[in-house]
Amino acid sequence: MKMNSSHIISLAEAYEDFLAYSFYSLWSKVPIDPLALDAFSVIGALLSRQVTLSIQLARSPNT
Repeated sequence: MKMNSSHIISLAEAYEDFLAYSFYSLWSKVPIDPLALDAFSVIGALLSRQVTLSIQLARSPNT
């Protein structure tokens, strides 16, 4: 099956939407302990970084 660039762009955009939706829907279910805000901040930042990295790899023209 041959895919042209518009199909690849659509696939990357759908993947980006899926990642963002998954991150926000899962992170919003986490009960945050006010006494451990530092730990939640670090975990949230690490997860956010992984989502951003995955989106940037999907957008990369070399992949």
